Amino acid sequence: MDDLPHRLDEQVDLPLALGHAREAIRAFGAAPLPPDDLARAEGGDADDSAPDSLEAAGVKAKAHRLGLLKAVALSEPESWLHARLRTLATAAADARQRGERPRKLVVFAHHERVMDLLEKTIGERLADAATPASGGGDGESAPWHGVRIDGSHSGVAKNALLDAFRDNDSCLAALLSIKACGTGVDGLQHTADHAVFVELPETYALAHQAAARLHRSGQTQRVLLTWLLACGPPRRGRLLAGAGG
Repeated sequence: MDDLPHRLDEQVDLPLALGHAREAIRAFGAAPLPPDDLARAEGGDADDSAPDSLEAAGVKAKAHRLGLLKAVALSEPESWLHARLRTLATAAADARQRGERPRKLVVFAHHERVMDLLEKTIGERLADAATPASGGGDGESAPWHGVRIDGSHSGVAKNALLDAFRDNDSCLAALLSIKACGTGVDGLQHTADHAVFVELPETYALAHQAAARLHRSGQTQRVLLTWLLACGPPRRGRLLAGAGG
């Protein structure tokens, strides 16, 4: 471990607002809530024992709700994730012009619905980024894109997607399930030096193992680990009650 490059951990506060709660209900609720029920779900006078549209859709755990709110916030055009992806694409374009391989980004999350929204955000942002002409004389390169790997992928499919992320210079981001890819995955350290945790691992051991996918033997760059922590009103009913994690 003494021979590894430096590892830097940073905390980024992700502000949550009532608009994110409304969008989460619209996008993931079992059915639209009437205005009175929406106000009750978001307001400080909500009854925590009362069912709501997200609970009816299977979003019951506080961590799941918080992950959805974070994913909604990150989907906004001026969000931290949008800015990071713009920087990522610009750096990749510069690297290609110099004839170098780009450094890439790993995004860790857990819940399926959270990953669905993150996948959409990452895909759209990278596709919108300008793709430079290839230095190899073969015209325009493939558009920037990413891959997603979660528990639904077989071992063969998982390895193929990991290979695509490592070997395809147009593939700039990997959205990985913490549980499916937080352990037993090698090779990310050769192409990525920045990991973002949208949802926090359940235990310190799992967090340590996930971080070690990048901060391990073979890494040549300083590793940056970004932990996105929700912040917002200390108590705004059920949907915002978990802000701060």
